[in-house]
Amino acid sequence: MKTVMTISIEEDIKREFQEFAREMWTNMTNLLSMFMKSAIRKREISFSCPSYDIEFENFSKNNLEELVNNEKIIKNTEKMEKLLSNV
Repeated sequence: MKTVMTISIEEDIKREFQEFAREMWTNMTNLLSMFMKSAIRKREISFSCPSYDIEFENFSKNNLEELVNNEKIIKNTEKMEKLLSNV
């Protein structure tokens, strides 16, 4: 079951995190979820994610609008989670 979580954060941090999420071909919710899952699993706060990976080589920023489609975001997030599980 999913729930909604509300946080307060500075506008510039939110804006930069949104841009980072776009660069990683996902969204803020998915990135925060991956971070929380990693923290719980490892029982530590350490999170790293490659800024560029061969899996994403075939994508270009021109395809960003196409990737906004939720189904494609979910598939890309699943790929990222698999990559992160090996970190």
